[in-house]
Amino acid sequence: MSSHEPSPSQLERLRESVTVTLVGFDRTLARLYPDDLLRRYNRVEVELHNRSDNSITMLFVTVHRDGSKIGADNFYTVPLHVPELAAHRACRYEFLSFDSFNEPFERIRASLTTPQEYAKRRLAKKYLERAPDLIKFVSYVDVG
Repeated sequence: MSSHEPSPSQLERLRESVTVTLVGFDRTLARLYPDDLLRRYNRVEVELHNRSDNSITMLFVTVHRDGSKIGADNFYTVPLHVPELAAHRACRYEFLSFDSFNEPFERIRASLTTPQEYAKRRLAKKYLERAPDLIKFVSYVDVG
């Protein structure tokens, strides 16, 4: 494991602290940057609820594309730069998830990344550096 990567214990702590709720997704592929040659990203919208006493600035979310011919391996890890996610706060974000297989699928699921998922889809340092470009803060959400 490289120094830029989350440890299994960090991933487990995040899973214990944050709830992810899928709000929606777009099947139409988008470009990360306007000059990208191919459209390879799905837009995904989630609500993140930080139940911990600490602010969180980086999360790792796994996007599963269920119902494709790839099967259970059709998933990708997305690093999310979330500086607005303060302690006991909920926020809505839209982000781009790389579709590495580009195969038709039935639905998307989003959850915090497990150590096992991360081990299968480790992220290069360059992709982690792009995290702020992948995400857009949408709004704060009342947690009642």
